[in-house]
Amino acid sequence: MNYLFNKIREYLLAFNIGLGPVIWFMDFSLGSIKLILFISLILLHFKVLLYKKTYRYWNFFLIIIFLLFISLFKDLNYSNDKLLVLFTFIQNYYFFILGYYYINNNLISIRFIKSILSVVVFFCILTISNFIIGIPDWIQPFQIQKFEEMQVHNYERFTSPLYSTGFGLARTGWATTLSQFIPLALILREFKNNIFGNLSLLIITSSIVFTGSRGGLLITLFIISIYIILRLPLIKQFLIFLAIISISLFLVYSENSFLYEFYRLDSDDISTGRAILYNFVPEMLYEGGILGLGYSGSINFFSDKINSSIAFHNVYLRLMVDYGFIFGLIIIFISMFIIFKIIKIYIFNYNIEIVLISFVLISGIISGFLEPSAMYEARYWWIPFWFFCGVILNIYKYEKSSIYFRR
Repeated sequence: MNYLFNKIREYLLAFNIGLGPVIWFMDFSLGSIKLILFISLILLHFKVLLYKKTYRYWNFFLIIIFLLFISLFKDLNYSNDKLLVLFTFIQNYYFFILGYYYINNNLISIRFIKSILSVVVFFCILTISNFIIGIPDWIQPFQIQKFEEMQVHNYERFTSPLYSTGFGLARTGWATTLSQFIPLALILREFKNNIFGNLSLLIITSSIVFTGSRGGLLITLFIISIYIILRLPLIKQFLIFLAIISISLFLVYSENSFLYEFYRLDSDDISTGRAILYNFVPEMLYEGGILGLGYSGSINFFSDKINSSIAFHNVYLRLMVDYGFIFGLIIIFISMFIIFKIIKIYIFNYNIEIVLISFVLISGIISGFLEPSAMYEARYWWIPFWFFCGVILNIYKYEKSSIYFRR
């Protein structure tokens, strides 16, 4: 009976992690379904919450929640959106302590990794199918609602196809969150003749490429490049890098190529208007002060200044602007702390499985410079990051430099 309970618990956790970047399906949002799954996960792991040792880095977490609460409700205005921000930070911490618990009790297996990948690969296949044959021709429900609202006001509006948005909100959000799963596919690839690992790597990478997201492609190439340097013979490294450089040069100099247009490299402003936003950072920090501009403060600021409700695509600076200087510095400290642990893993020559898990964290850290919410405030999307962050910090704390996942 206990064996069955543990298996149900393991598969439900894997399903939650794999479903992280997926926020809709067909024509409906998965918000309510994900909440039910999350509550079920808590109930099945209820005993874990009873142990005092479960609450790792608890003081840091309480400080973050306290500062966030003060900043969100300093104007005494209540809203569900503000509560959801608090919920997101609590949820991220929960998956962090689950990762810490699972690796500490040797509960992570190759089967567990496969289960996670099976979920996300299924959705990636649908986006690839849409790119190749146009099936399924689903449109993100949030886009349809926005399209109808814009039509009422006679504004021109276009909907993006499934292969572009994926099952997220937009191309970059889907592509960057998918990059979390590439290291898991690489772990499976380490096993000889592992067809599923190679297929997962191909399918996830293809889904990222087809979105047209430059940020997602950048992270993907960065992760795969590090893996190539670490694992492949010198001659193969040379050939692969030669291919990457050739494709890059082709994109840069072939102005009429399909890829050149697909990745919008023909644009006068390759940052799509985001680079200019950095000019306002000193002013926003000055106005925000210790407690920040408040919820959506940076968006409201840009709406007043440049008449555009654009989000600031740098999670580290945006959180500092919205929630205060102290809060932002703590977030930057946590990010630097994670980076330091990753570097230590390389210095002390940890085994390849641990190194590849650290790539999940690298994808999140880089995404923080490309996305407005990324791994800190994007609800559900980055739970793989926080789960494996718990795994890495536990491994480092107890110096398990040669730990292997169960076969």
